[in-house]
Amino acid sequence: MTCLTVSAESYRLSSMNAAQYVGDAVRAELARKRRTQAELAAALNLNAGTVSRRLAGDVEFTVTEVVAAAMWLGVPLSTFIPPDDLALSA
Repeated sequence: MTCLTVSAESYRLSSMNAAQYVGDAVRAELARKRRTQAELAAALNLNAGTVSRRLAGDVEFTVTEVVAAAMWLGVPLSTFIPPDDLALSA
């Protein structure tokens, strides 16, 4: 009998959609840079609720917002783009 063990992290990534991936990546960079959601909202000219929904992955960031967030946080745009080998759900 073969037993397949799947970690919680790998399961979460395999069932993640693109909006969740980008939201998680932006949230992680906010933490690394010690910046707040409110500061990001101001930088993107969005209200706090809108940014919160994007960071949660409930609503997708626009391309313009992702580019602006990367520039504001001082990170490469590729920081927020899922790797090719990560299978994201639609």
